[in-house]
Amino acid sequence: VHGRPGPVCLAHVREVARGTRQVRADLTLADGEGNVIAEITGLVCRLYKGTGAGASGSGHPWLFDRLWVAAPRIGERRLARDAGFLPAPPSLAPGLRARHKARMAQPEHAGFAEKVWPALDDLAVAYLAEALDGAVSEGGDATATPVSVLKNPEIEAQYGDFLMSSLDHLAGHAADARRDVADARWRGLVAAHPECHAELGLIRRCGRELSGLPRSASLVVEAGSAGSVLVDHFLADGPAMAPAMGVLADLVEQLAARLPEGEVLRILDLGTGGWALARKLAPMLPAARCAYVHAVPSAEALAEARERLKAYPAIRCEPFDPDDITASEVIEAGAFDLVLAGAGVGGAASPDRIRELLAPGGLLALLARAASSPWLDLLSGALPDLLPAP
Repeated sequence: VHGRPGPVCLAHVREVARGTRQVRADLTLADGEGNVIAEITGLVCRLYKGTGAGASGSGHPWLFDRLWVAAPRIGERRLARDAGFLPAPPSLAPGLRARHKARMAQPEHAGFAEKVWPALDDLAVAYLAEALDGAVSEGGDATATPVSVLKNPEIEAQYGDFLMSSLDHLAGHAADARRDVADARWRGLVAAHPECHAELGLIRRCGRELSGLPRSASLVVEAGSAGSVLVDHFLADGPAMAPAMGVLADLVEQLAARLPEGEVLRILDLGTGGWALARKLAPMLPAARCAYVHAVPSAEALAEARERLKAYPAIRCEPFDPDDITASEVIEAGAFDLVLAGAGVGGAASPDRIRELLAPGGLLALLARAASSPWLDLLSGALPDLLPAP
C-alpha cells in the first residue's frame, strides 16, 4: 500500500496464469492522476461448484458477489482483549519494595535525604523571605508575611502549599531576609552538591519569580522557560526524583520480563513528567512486543516530545485533552494494560476516570508526593505541570 484512494480509483489487471477452474492475476490500483496507491500480486480467483453461468445467470463464470468487511487497523487489533496475563500487584510488590530499599540505602541517596533536602528547603524559604522583604522596601505592605499573602485567594490557590510549608519551616528556623542572601546560599550549594544542579537551578529560577508574589499569583513559569534540559535532568536523573522514577522503571521492567509469548504490553503514559520517563523506559521495552503511548496535553510539548523520542520505535507521542481523555483516536477506554499517571493529567482526569482506560486486569501507577516540603511546593506552584501536589 503506497497511499490513500481518492474519489477516483483506477485498476489495471494483468492475467498471469489461467487453469480450468482458476485465474491468477496481478492488480495495480491508481488514483485519478495515475499515481500508484496499491499493488496486489498473485490474486487467485477460483471457480467453485455451483457457480458460473448456469448458476448465476450472468453469462460469465468468473463473476461473484463480494461482501467487504473492514478489518481493524493493525495497531488496534488487540484492544478488545483483557490484561489478565499481568501479574497481580501483591506478587509484584515484594520485588519492587526490595529494589527500592536497596536503591535508597546507597550512600548518595541516603546523604541527599539527610543533608541536602533540608538545605533545599532553607533555600526556597530564603527566596520567599527575600521576596517579602523586597515588597516592604519598595513601599508595599509593611506587614507582608506568608499569612498575609495567603489572604489573596488567587495566591492561596497557586502557592498555598508552599506558603504553609514555609510557615512550618520558619517555626524551627530563622530566615535571613537580607538582599542576595538566597543567591549566596545557592552558590554555596552548587559548589558543594554539583549532582543537584537541576534541583538547584529550578529552585533559583522559580524563587526569583517570587518577587511579585505579594501582589499577584500570575507567576506560573513555563517548563520550557525554566530550561528543558534542567527539567529533563531533574525528572529523569536528579537525586530528588530518582526513587520515584526508579520504582516506575522497575515496574515496567518486571512486566516486560514476565510478558507471555504472543502478548503485546500496552502502556499509556499520562503526565508523568514530560518525556523524561518515556526516554528512561525506552531501552527496557521490547519494541516488537510493546505499544507505548506518551500522551501530551499541549501542541508545543507534543512537537518537542516527538523530536526527543523519535529514535524509539516502541513509543508513540499523541495529543490528549485533560478534560476528555478519551476524545483521542488512540486513547480509548479499556485499551491499556498499564497506565502511568502524574501531575500533568489535570483537568477532569480523576483516578476513577483514568481507570476506565485500563483493560480488565490492568494496572494503574500514580505518581504522587506523600508530604509537603518548601522547595518541592515552590516548584509545584511555579511549574504546576511538572510535579504533583502532596
